[in-house]
Amino acid sequence: METQMTQKNNGTKKGIFSTAKRKILFSLLAFLILTVSFAGISFAKKIHDLKKEGPIGILIDKVTEDMKLTNDQKARISALKTDIKEKMESKKPVRKEKFDKFISEFTKDNLDKASLENMFQQNQAERNEMKDYVESKIVEFHNILTPEQRKQAADKMTSLREKIVDRIEHFNPEK
Repeated sequence: METQMTQKNNGTKKGIFSTAKRKILFSLLAFLILTVSFAGISFAKKIHDLKKEGPIGILIDKVTEDMKLTNDQKARISALKTDIKEKMESKKPVRKEKFDKFISEFTKDNLDKASLENMFQQNQAERNEMKDYVESKIVEFHNILTPEQRKQAADKMTSLREKIVDRIEHFNPEK
């Protein structure tokens, strides 16, 4: 009985929940919670940035992140990103309408090839409009940068492309 009291006084217990095991378990649990929290915060920030700036805005930020831009260049690039984001946002309702129209046509008893062709032509015209718009913005972005910055941007784009291709090639959904 005296040895049991001595063990209690020393802070050690026999069994599965000894003090040392509890400390290790709680430390591992705290580490796991912190790791998951940081990963969640990082993911949430990426989603927030995607909604805030759009994919093109994020790409422009990635390309220019290490560049030494003047205040004028920063302001012009910011305005460019805002213009692109507004244009992309203005197209969202149209995309939903087009999908709803397609679903409406698809649920009819007879699917009319002429109406599908008409939807395709409208979609193609909108795509051509966006292509022309994006091309003009790429030219505008190019003109904002100095020749040295253009070289840096091209190197960064190559690096980003290689990372994306590498991720796609090594993606295995069965893991």
